[in-house]
Parts: sequence; structure tokens; C-alpha cells
Amino acid sequence: MDQIQHWSHEHPLFLRKNHKINDERCGMCDKEIVAPYNYYACDACKFYVHKSCAELPPHINHHPFHPSHPLSLHSHPFYYCDSCHQLFENALTFGCGECYFNMDVECALIPHITCEGREHIQHFLVEVDSKDNITYCFVCHSTDRSGGFYCCTKCKLLLHKSCAALPQKIRHPLHPNHSLLTLCVLCVKCVMKVKGTIRYEDHEHLLCLLEETYTKLAHCDGYDAYCKQPVTSTSTEIDHTRLSILRCSECDFWVHLLCGPLPSTIEYKYHIHPLTLVDSLVDDNSGEYYCDICESERDPRIRVYHCQECQFVAHVHCLISEGDLRDVKLKTVGADFWELPDQLQQFNKLTEEDQPKSSLTFRDLLNNLPQNELRWFRREDFEWETSSDEEENKGKQEVSESNTHQRLLDLGDESIDELLRFSSFTQKDFRNFTSALKRNFDDRKLKIKSSDLAMKIVDVEGYMVPFTLAPVLKILLHKYGDIFRNSNRSQEMKSIAFCFVCKVVKQMHSTMVLNITKDLLQDWYFYLEFASWRVKSDIDFLKAPLEKITRAFFGFQLRKLKVDVPRTINKKIAELQSKIAELQSKIAEQKRKLEACQKFKGTSRKPKFMNECLNEAAQLEWKYASGV
Repeated sequence: MDQIQHWSHEHPLFLRKNHKINDERCGMCDKEIVAPYNYYACDACKFYVHKSCAELPPHINHHPFHPSHPLSLHSHPFYYCDSCHQLFENALTFGCGECYFNMDVECALIPHITCEGREHIQHFLVEVDSKDNITYCFVCHSTDRSGGFYCCTKCKLLLHKSCAALPQKIRHPLHPNHSLLTLCVLCVKCVMKVKGTIRYEDHEHLLCLLEETYTKLAHCDGYDAYCKQPVTSTSTEIDHTRLSILRCSECDFWVHLLCGPLPSTIEYKYHIHPLTLVDSLVDDNSGEYYCDICESERDPRIRVYHCQECQFVAHVHCLISEGDLRDVKLKTVGADFWELPDQLQQFNKLTEEDQPKSSLTFRDLLNNLPQNELRWFRREDFEWETSSDEEENKGKQEVSESNTHQRLLDLGDESIDELLRFSSFTQKDFRNFTSALKRNFDDRKLKIKSSDLAMKIVDVEGYMVPFTLAPVLKILLHKYGDIFRNSNRSQEMKSIAFCFVCKVVKQMHSTMVLNITKDLLQDWYFYLEFASWRVKSDIDFLKAPLEKITRAFFGFQLRKLKVDVPRTINKKIAELQSKIAELQSKIAEQKRKLEACQKFKGTSRKPKFMNECLNEAAQLEWKYASGV
């Protein structure tokens, strides 16, 4: 067709074939028109359009990549194509103004294919040399250069030959109920990194190990997790293992590798003896502890692999590739702290009988309380936390590692004032301090987390407790008998009190005294006062150790007066002095400006031009500009 009425111009356009034209640009794509291009022209308006541009449709309705709005053709100075993810400058695009969605012309018009009910761009792949400038495979996101590659001739997307050969459907332990579609449900890299399933005693379902995940969990769901303790959450060990997690495929439960179950022993090819997993290791009083593999520092409060005979110590992250979580004996954080005699070891295990046999939860246990106890329980001592509350609180707790570390080093003025008060304590003052911890039971309500409320409960000799506390309850019953035998409360209320006592016992056996905080002490006193006063229990076996721990806690606070407090105060003084110096500099600068003003004001003989301007200002000050 030699003549068209194009939508981009009001006059007819005439086709020119192989016609020379000088310094003219296409009215659509703004690129230069150079022979032997064919183009349409309106000579009267000096409007010219490439033939290929003129034949493009002005709109695309219901494009499968953006069906909600039509895409309009226009030129754009700078955009990324939302299909091939390439950068385009001064190029035509089919775009949506409402959604800031853009596709380059070739991607928008390329034939697309339907696979498993979804639309895909039809990439044309050719084999390339693996030594070329490779970024990453768009399926597994790996930069591994081993093996061959395919490359799209247009958008340069790369694909491993091995990834191209992946089956369309697989059965996977992370999602056992249905088949997974490749590229549709789960990241291929994550699928390839899964190393089977394991049983975790603090969770009712099987967990899958995922390595090198993309998501960094600030706090995991492990019961005695290192990441939840401020003093260990910023450790190098946590940082090195944060991308390896254990995940439940049936519920939203995640555990860091370091916080979860690990092989109790590992064979290391460069050491003659097996290495044993221990929860902590302080091998001397030097205060400096190192890993014998990487020779970098280690935190003595965090679990390591150890050879007692050779005094060989290794980080978990330096050895974990040597081990396999399947078909080996696993050990969770806190197991070493029990130090139970052989006759009690049988109770410190979660057996098949301890697995939940029903859907009853801790929330159900609370709701089954007699009405008089339920009203009193909620009104006086506890309040329930909703899932939204927990998410909000979790978000507030998720601070950067640098901020957390800074918080541990820097004491606030309130904390320093309290520590300075400690420095003048008498024995009477200390007794009053301990009494205040106990009175905390009368002064506040303790919030029960929604995650605790959702825990499944099991029956242990007539008491209903969360299954994670069943081994603790078995030990307490075996050692001390029924501590609520003289209580006239309901069985539900006594079960709840037993839960709190077991929680304190488990935390005391998995928390180093060095890591105990005032808030944790208050919680322990709260739980035990509840069991003692509200439910009438015999918990003397815990009171003496708790009082001893309180004295040790007080001693650790006094230690801070020797190092931490002076360091923090010196830092604050330095910061204030720096601000004072900065303010003094600003004051001096303002004084110099003021002196310049005063000098100008006091100069009697000013240049003639200045005097004229001052006179004009005085004469015209109260007149309108239009009347000048």
C-alpha cells in the first residue's frame, strides 16, 4: 500500500522505498531514518515514519502478561522490559500508564505459548560455550559454569542443560500431598538443596532441611533458639548458618540449623577421632576461644563439635557439610544441661506415646477451665496474645545485627542509673530487690503468645501439657512426685501450672547464668509464684536455686560497673564533646557573620551606588510597584 491514513498523523502518509533522506527522524521511535529504510512521509508537515513502525498496532488488548488493561504503543526515553528484563533507551514500548508496565515491541508481539494453563514467552534457545560471560541460570539462579548452557537469542537468558532436562512434575518432601510443577510452585534451587526429612522433638511434624535459602530468618521457632537470646543472636556462628533452615511443610514452622537438631557425632576426615556435639565449651579461663579448623574466634556459649581426648574444637558451620541429618542420632539445644543419671535418661526422650493423638491445643486447655477459675485467671494474671499481636511484636524485635550489637554494648541512662544504685546496695537492699521480683506477680499480667496457645497437648499421668514439655514433666514426676497433690484446684488449672513449672525448669537447664536477664528472672518468679500461691504447689526444690541465680545475676550487674558502664559513659562523653565542638564552630561562624553586619552598619562612607540603592528603598518602601 503506497498511501495510508495513519493513526499517529492527521494527513495521509505516502510510502517511500529506498529513498534518500537527510537528518530526519522517525515520528514514532525517534530514531534516524537512513537508506535503504522504507518509510512513510508527509512532506507538507515534514513528518516521517519507518515502515516497520507504521505497521505496528496502536494498542494490544488483553495481553496474557498484562490482561487487566490495554497496552498502548509509545516512545519511552528509558524503561526495563517486564518480559525479558532488558534495558531500553529511546525505544518504542507497549506500556500501561496505570501500572507502569512496559514491554518492548519484540516481546509484546512474539508468539507466546501456553504450558500447564500459564502463558510464557517463547524463547529460542541455542547452545553456548560455558566459558562465555555467564551471569546465572534463570531456573536455578546458580552461577555454576560446569556443564553446557542454552542461551535465548533475543534476551540472553541462560539455562543449564541439566535444568532444561528437569522433569515437569516431581514429588517432594516439602510438599508431599501434591506434585510440584517445575518453575511454578517451588524454587528449583531450593528443591535441589533439600536433604531429606527428620523428626524434631519440639515439633509434631517432620522437618525438611533446606540449605542456601534466599530468606534470612531473624528469629526462628526453635524452643531454645540462640537467635532469640540478645547475647547470642549476633554471633558469627548464627550468621554463618542463617541461610540453612529446617522447615515444616504442613505448617509455618521454621528453625535455624544451629538452633535445631544436629548429629550428636560427626566423623571429620582430618581428625582421627569422632567429634561430639556439645552445647557449650569453656576450655580455659582465658576469655579467648577459637575454632581449630578456621582458626577464627568462637562464642563459648554456642554449641560446637569437640574431641575430648585431643581438645579439638570446631564450629558447626565448619563441619556441617561432613554430616548427614538422616539416619543418625540427633541432639537438640539444651540436651547437655540436663546431666541426668542413667536411670532418668529414659524420661528425657519424646516417645511415640508423647506425640499428640488429638487436635487439642493449649488454648483448648485454657478454655476448658471452670468459669470461676477462667475469669480469675484472665482478670488477675494473664492475657491472651492474638496472632496479629505476635506478628507485630515479632516485627518490632527484628532489628539489624549491627543495631542489636550496639544495644548490647551501649547501656541507656536508665540502666546505668539502676546499676549505680546497685553499687550502694546493702544486704537489706538486695532482699528488697528480690522481693520486688516476686511482687512482680501482683503488679503485671503475663502475656501468653498465640504460638504457645496453638501447641498440641498430651496426657502425662493425668496432666495435660504441650508435648514439648512432656519429657520435663516425666522427670519432675519421677523425682518429686505430684507437687499439686494438696491443691484443690481443677485438674485443668493444675495442668496449666505444671506447664509453667516445666517451662521454667527447661529454660533453667538450657540458659547459661551469664545470659540471664532481669526480664527472664521476672518471668521465672512470675510462673513459680503463680504455681505456689494460686495453685498451692510444693516447689521448694526450685526456690533455692532461683535465689542463688538471683545473687549471681546481681553479681554480673556489679561487674558491669567495672568495664561496661565506664566504657559507655566515656563514649557518651566523647559524643557530647563532639557535639559541643560542632556547636562552638557554628557559634563562631555566626559571630563572624554578625561582625560583618556590624561593620557594614558602622561604615560612614559607603560607595555612591550603595547610598543610591538605600535612598531608593527608603522612598519606595510603602508604595505599590505599579506606581513607581
